[in-house]
Amino acid sequence: MYGDKKTTKTNQELSSKKEREIFLSVSESAKLIGVDSKTIRRAIKSKKIKYKINNNRYAIKFPSLINFARSSIKLRNKFYSQGIGKYIKD
Repeated sequence: MYGDKKTTKTNQELSSKKEREIFLSVSESAKLIGVDSKTIRRAIKSKKIKYKINNNRYAIKFPSLINFARSSIKLRNKFYSQGIGKYIKD
């Protein structure tokens, strides 16, 4: 019976953390970092981006996308000089 209160709190914290996770589609991810959707799909295939599948569609984890944007020199320079979301049109 020891640790029941702590275990319950930890489970609640984990579930609230999961609720706060941000997932993006392939096209949203590509637009956000300024690459083609094929680049995102190649990164998924080579396991450079973490994702889950919802209704036969990729849902890309936002932190994983940011790490991918910082992974290569070209993407890192683009990320730091122009920022994120510059390529999204109104």
